[in-house]
Amino acid sequence: MDTSIKLDVEQMKSNISVSDTIDRPAIFLIGLQGAGKSMVGNMLLGGYTTNPEAIRFEVRDEDHEKDERRSIGIRTAEVEIHDRKYTLVDTPGIIATETYSRRSWDEIIKANTKAMEKCGVQAYILIFGLQMIKLAGTRLTVADKMHIEEVIKILRADRLIMVFTKRRKDVTIDREKMESTFNEDLRSILKSINNRWVVAPDLDIFGTSDEGKKVIEKNIDELKRMISEIKAPRRKFIGFKELFTRNLKEIIVLTSLVIATSVVVFLYVK
Repeated sequence: MDTSIKLDVEQMKSNISVSDTIDRPAIFLIGLQGAGKSMVGNMLLGGYTTNPEAIRFEVRDEDHEKDERRSIGIRTAEVEIHDRKYTLVDTPGIIATETYSRRSWDEIIKANTKAMEKCGVQAYILIFGLQMIKLAGTRLTVADKMHIEEVIKILRADRLIMVFTKRRKDVTIDREKMESTFNEDLRSILKSINNRWVVAPDLDIFGTSDEGKKVIEKNIDELKRMISEIKAPRRKFIGFKELFTRNLKEIIVLTSLVIATSVVVFLYVK
């Protein structure tokens, strides 16, 4: 990442205002550690372009991200897209070990359940870093494919958007050129989510010039369009059994109060 961008983030850390509150339809940022979730979140907030103060999520270095002992949790910020307000949810990076991957997923699922019950989920954005892929083509390893299939299985494919990060300049600018690098496995996965995908510009390439900022704005505008075109969410319906279980204590207390009151009234009348 460009040094000047790192300094800007460091200078603003004391003024960053994030929380874990989800009080609007949610947009989840999901991906492996170091994939670029926080960067994409900041781009959606307007960071790195015309409004540097919009940077809300600290972008961690990969070495720091590999510290599996760190505390994990979600971070949220309000974002407005096409005159609608959402809660942008930056989730903990999924770690490539079973134990810590489960911890990350527990946090994501807990936040997802909370969002579904309060305001619903507008979109899940899967950030997928391709820095290790050879220039000859965008090919998936077995681990890559398992990771994507896990996300699709746990979450909803009809609300999923894929964002590729850490790509070359030419394929970031030209969608058709990027698409020409996809192999059949990746094409099949993207077809299952209605080809909702974009490339988030690499800040090392696009983050320091006016021309680069235009590319960031163009690609993120395309991402915003995809988010807006997904049907507005509905709150999860809580069935009678679940509602009964959650409120069992209150129901018992209320029932006891009603019975006691009825007995008093009966004795009084008698």
